[in-house]
Amino acid sequence: MMVDRDDAVRLLLDGGLLLYPTETFYALGVLASNHEGLANICSLKERPREKPLPLLASSTRQVRLFCRFGPVSERLSSLWPAPLTLVLPLKEGVAFAHCLCNVENKVALRVSANPIARFLCAETAQLLTASSANLRGRSPVTRPEDLDEGFLTKLRSLSLPIGLLCHGEGFAPLGGFPSTIVEPCEGTTDRVRLLREGAYARQLLCDKGFFCL
Repeated sequence: MMVDRDDAVRLLLDGGLLLYPTETFYALGVLASNHEGLANICSLKERPREKPLPLLASSTRQVRLFCRFGPVSERLSSLWPAPLTLVLPLKEGVAFAHCLCNVENKVALRVSANPIARFLCAETAQLLTASSANLRGRSPVTRPEDLDEGFLTKLRSLSLPIGLLCHGEGFAPLGGFPSTIVEPCEGTTDRVRLLREGAYARQLLCDKGFFCL
């Protein structure tokens, strides 16, 4: 089950599911194009339809391939990489699986502050899911040895190849809070809708000149 970085990239490209570190917690990742993997994650996590799976990208440039930016989201994206998830509209002609989009055809994504997570997105040239690696109602983890045994048992029952990529020295998730989620209010110059306050504090957004609704 343990894989190195190169094996992790191959596993993802081959349709597998990867446990990997982000800047906050260990995440459960499949490529955004992997419909079977997405369905398995939604089932495993009991993810409701109105709560799309979050995504990671390697860079703002990669996000621009899929999403439209306005003045507020342009300013917010300058704060990346960070535990700050933006809810952005997809470009015309771009289609994602339903479990990745809300009813307004927007996706929740960020450029992770963890270099390992960015490496995976860059090397696969795709967006990667970042739902926390735990069952619904259980706590997320910052160390592989703390992964819930019941969660791992359910993972092993799936028909997908499974891999675990450990963080290595200096790249451990920090824990504490999940990423902050905001939706830019593009009819303004500085307003955001704060959907979840997390690791990127409201005060930090205020200090950067944003007004949180």
